[in-house]
Amino acid sequence: MTEPAFAAVVINVTSTDDTDVNDANCTLREAIIAININNSYHGCPNTISADTIDLPSNIGGTASGPASISLQSALPVSSGLPRTIRGKGWEGSVIIGNGLPGLRVSAGTLNVDDVMLMDFGRSASGAAMTVEAGASGSLDHVWILSAGDEEFSTGGCIQNSGSLGVYYSQLELCNGFSGGAIQTFEGSFTTIQNSTILKSHAEHGVINNQGGTLGLFTSTMGANTAGVDAGAIINKGGSVTIASSTLAYSMFTLGTGSANVLFNNNGSMHVGNSVIFGDPSASGSDCVGTITSDGNNAVRTGAGCNFAASGDRAVSDPQLQPAPGPESGFTNLPIGAGGVGRVYLPASTSPLVNQFHGSPQDADQRGVRRNLAGWSDIGAVQRGNALLVVGNTNLSGGDAYIKSLLTNYGLTVTTVSDTASASSDANGKTVVVISESVLSGNVNTKFRATAAGVVVNEPFLFDDMNMTTASNLGTSNENTLNLARTTVGSNAGWIGPTQMGFGSLLSFGWGIPAASAQVQASNVGTPSHKHIFYYPHNSTMANGFVAPGRRVGTCFTDASMAVMQGLGFLEASILLAAGP
Repeated sequence: MTEPAFAAVVINVTSTDDTDVNDANCTLREAIIAININNSYHGCPNTISADTIDLPSNIGGTASGPASISLQSALPVSSGLPRTIRGKGWEGSVIIGNGLPGLRVSAGTLNVDDVMLMDFGRSASGAAMTVEAGASGSLDHVWILSAGDEEFSTGGCIQNSGSLGVYYSQLELCNGFSGGAIQTFEGSFTTIQNSTILKSHAEHGVINNQGGTLGLFTSTMGANTAGVDAGAIINKGGSVTIASSTLAYSMFTLGTGSANVLFNNNGSMHVGNSVIFGDPSASGSDCVGTITSDGNNAVRTGAGCNFAASGDRAVSDPQLQPAPGPESGFTNLPIGAGGVGRVYLPASTSPLVNQFHGSPQDADQRGVRRNLAGWSDIGAVQRGNALLVVGNTNLSGGDAYIKSLLTNYGLTVTTVSDTASASSDANGKTVVVISESVLSGNVNTKFRATAAGVVVNEPFLFDDMNMTTASNLGTSNENTLNLARTTVGSNAGWIGPTQMGFGSLLSFGWGIPAASAQVQASNVGTPSHKHIFYYPHNSTMANGFVAPGRRVGTCFTDASMAVMQGLGFLEASILLAAGP
């Protein structure tokens, strides 16, 4: 996937009010009108050449919770000129629909990035995102929560008659009479990649593809239900391709002749490297109609999929480790495991693990690379192995937190002390994390040449790893960091640009990396001091050294980690280093 380029000219929304008043404030409604007319409008500046609307955020501010825009009437339709509505992440920017119709593009392109869309489309009033014929759009790092109406809606969360891409996003609690989560129409093109659809319901298909072209890649569908047709995807005369995805614990609840997971009705449907596993309590078939296996699929034993291509197998229990107990009346939900959206993690003993020969250059739904040895797990998520290098194997609070993150990501963790560590410990590892608790002299250059991704929390190792020179690193006490937007994989649009305040002074590591590094956090008073930075594989690091794998330098001392837990920075750094 090509990450979106960020426009040079931006309209900043300066108020969370939903008004159209000729004053000094620029609201979201007024910003959309300004781009539609290609001119300044009611507090929004002249928009010639502008194609990006930046939403406000409370991240780093004094207000609690996200910056929420609560709509009082339907937003203007996006028409003609391309534009992007860009937030500061799910936790930072929320648009609340109050049951109204959602974002709609009738011509041109509308991209929506890094935002939550909540409570749209009740009482037959339209989906949270609608793309009309001839128009195009994308959702990138978007969480749509609670949209549509089971009795009236055609496409609860998304309705597409044009061309639409859904990337690194989550659709949750979508409801519709037809297409509870997504309804597509003849001639449409829909791509869903690295995304999750869960807890959604429809009378006729959670994804209902009517004559369109639909692709579902490295994505998860979990705990979805339909009255009839399909608990996951029904295809009516169109073309559907499913690859490296997990469709689990879904069912139909009414009548007969429907499918718990997949129903192909007079079209083409291909499935490869995927898990097709209806809810174990469900009767009937998981697959109905002619469905072509592209091989290496795992299907529920005796549930009627009957795939017989190379690598296909039936499993009675995929050991997907769903969350224990029900949640809001839904059972067997995916668990939070890093990245964007929730995923099903196969247990280390799962029959999905190491089952087919894939490419280590491929990545799973969260951006984590497939196994270095080339053996991949069936489905959306790849297990792996992590090395955690610490100062003492009696773990500090910060080191215990790092280990818990690695474990929650489905990585089998080997913990080794700095003195006992050896370069060979990194062999076969998906990612190496070097804690700030190590003594740099005890680690030195041991992991400089490893092909695995490496996260370095100890700033006095930056020079040994050729991430900086010896004179360009250190620690400082800070209470605010500048955060920069990134365009890297599952971390694209990561949070910034904004400032994050911590209320009190904390110790942070810093370095001055080479020009090829991508910066994610920097010092407020001394901008050349970078607190989180990233080198892509094969980029030129300090001293002309070429990165043999991904490298992430971070600021996480043990003291600062206690404050920053749950903010996503360390989590994003680990996932970034674990990529191909």
